[in-house]
Amino acid sequence: MDNVESKKQEVVKELQEWFARPNSQEFFYDEPVKTIEENLAEAKIKKSVWLSFANLENWHENQFVLKGLTENNLSDQAMAASYGCTVVELVGVFSKLYPGNPPSIDLHSIASHLANIAIRRWIGEVRKALEVISEGLDSKLLKGGQDYKIAGWFIVIAACKAFGKDIALQKYNYPKDMGVYQQVLDKWDISDAETVDNFVSEMCEYHLSQAYYNERSSMDIQFSNSNEFVYAFEILAWLAFREMNGIANPASFSHPLMKLPLNGLPVNSAPFKPTELQEKVLAKVKSDFQL
Repeated sequence: MDNVESKKQEVVKELQEWFARPNSQEFFYDEPVKTIEENLAEAKIKKSVWLSFANLENWHENQFVLKGLTENNLSDQAMAASYGCTVVELVGVFSKLYPGNPPSIDLHSIASHLANIAIRRWIGEVRKALEVISEGLDSKLLKGGQDYKIAGWFIVIAACKAFGKDIALQKYNYPKDMGVYQQVLDKWDISDAETVDNFVSEMCEYHLSQAYYNERSSMDIQFSNSNEFVYAFEILAWLAFREMNGIANPASFSHPLMKLPLNGLPVNSAPFKPTELQEKVLAKVKSDFQL
């Protein structure tokens, strides 16, 4: 059994067990929706409302990964990305409203939201997310990032290159060694298909080597959540950034990780359209705080 198939089976087993728990849907779907609806009825929206959307995003991403591996059903990726848009927008707004005590989110988490948004090719939402991240690095929201999360930095810097945004990296906790990602950032827009395929293969090998959970050293591991083990979102984000700039990607890739159904860019991605619940929350935030 090769490494990809072994890791795939591990993910399927873990996520099936996760969904089989009697309180899984209650905690990660029903309760967040209920909490949001109750918050909408209160006099003022709570800063913590973003956490309910983060739980909904996690629910749909787990659904996407499991269904993508077992049913070739990729529909939940769009909802995960959509809720990710709301998470990023809310933490950005609340970090300005509560600069001394902003929402607690790290660079890797917000970068993974950015990746999911990019995979849908929602250009306007990518720009908004990149602005939140850029401002957050200068505030208590992201606190300059973490230098040990190179995959998150890779997503952010790839986005900056794709959208022509300069970030003064010397101001932040930027990794001294970006490892396999550095050559990709140096030639992010290269047109040679063979080189792109080689880059992807090297990143796939690194992804798999960093896809496990270890409670004692989880900070240094890049992909410690089971829904990240075989979902190459950082690679797909880079490919999406290239595509958004009119740069052709290879039609297929040689590494077996990229042959999993969930590791392809959507062929026809519908425009971003928030749900009624998302729209109500964002409207209330603007109304309550006169934004």
